[in-house]
Amino acid sequence: MSIIVESLGVWLRYVGSLYDEPALGYSSHVRLATLGRFFILISAPLLGLLIDNGIDSKSIAYIGFLTFLLVFVFLLISFNVRVTEFIFKIYHLLNRETLSSGVKNDFAKSFFKITVNKKLVLCSSFSFLMTASGILIVNYLATIFIDNRAMIVQMSAFITMFGTLIHAFLVDPVLARNCDENIGNALSAIVSFIYGRLFSSILLTLFFGFLGLL
Repeated sequence: MSIIVESLGVWLRYVGSLYDEPALGYSSHVRLATLGRFFILISAPLLGLLIDNGIDSKSIAYIGFLTFLLVFVFLLISFNVRVTEFIFKIYHLLNRETLSSGVKNDFAKSFFKITVNKKLVLCSSFSFLMTASGILIVNYLATIFIDNRAMIVQMSAFITMFGTLIHAFLVDPVLARNCDENIGNALSAIVSFIYGRLFSSILLTLFFGFLGLL
């Protein structure tokens, strides 16, 4: 759930850019993502509890399969105009502002005019592959190497670290720069970002599905 909230929250940057307040859009994204991290706090000990109770590796793999399948579906439907309108409402709720009649959501028309940033798609994909899968991979391994499970679980931070670095230095600055420039560039960057995560979620769905069949 945290992954979905954080991923969909990037649309708040689009809204901020549309209102010519990209910094507030960024802040809104960060706040929503922070709220979403509540689910990480729940999921980590729950996975640990399942392992302590003897869950097998196939079950962990199925959890990963379902997780990233849901991520893919939610990211895909985020391109729906009604979803972007809902994001507008979240933006105004977070910032305690009333909906402005002077700003129009032209997402449907603008979407077909965007230019995909291939480098951003690639960086977003690599970043998401590592940050999103880390906790599940280590717990999967912990069910196989029971004697070393305490050490293995601690390796999740090591795996996610590389994805975090890619996001911090190669993904987020591009998003911020494009949102600062104009709404067209902002939309192109955000869509490219989501394309990267869509691609990664497909790969991770297939990966954990394959592990579940072993």
